Amino acid sequence: MLVDIRNLGDKGVAVVLAPGETRSLAIPIRVPSLQALGSYQWLVQVDAGNVVVESDEDNNVGVGNAIEVAPTPTDFIVSAGPAGPDLMSLCTSGSVSVTVTNAGSGSSFEPYDITVYLSSDGTFDPGDLVVGSVILQDAVNPDESRTQNINVFVSESVVEGRYQWIAVVDAQNTQPETDETKTRRSARPRRSC
Repeated sequence: MLVDIRNLGDKGVAVVLAPGETRSLAIPIRVPSLQALGSYQWLVQVDAGNVVVESDEDNNVGVGNAIEVAPTPTDFIVSAGPAGPDLMSLCTSGSVSVTVTNAGSGSSFEPYDITVYLSSDGTFDPGDLVVGSVILQDAVNPDESRTQNINVFVSESVVEGRYQWIAVVDAQNTQPETDETKTRRSARPRRSC
């Protein structure tokens, strides 16, 4: 069993409590950035320094709810692109360049994908066609960017017409993020023939 007891906050109280009287306190806390990830239990201790003489010194610790210490989330955004060919024929391959940036305050810690779609209306929706995807393993720290060239293929089943490239980072939602809505971006109309 792992035992990790740390003082995450304290508050001095200069008010005398009468017998039977209670007082609720809000104690500001800060979880250290190097705290190991995992499950913990809140504990609170009153009169930790045994300053107050009490009839029972063994009842000064209270146990609270469980807490999970998790990594600070990332916030991926598609910051440039998608930039790809202006014209593609059916059954051909090409490359689309996409730049993603971590706008969050935590580093990525899980694999994430960048997926490229063809969209007939420039709005990401279930009718858009996946034409390429890549899964990346590298960590992206806050304010760092990665540019990736993604191989795309326009199959013969695509209806000929005008389309826009849409790029979505972490489409599979493997990376916890502070805002899941800023992960996609579209580019100017493209045409397949």
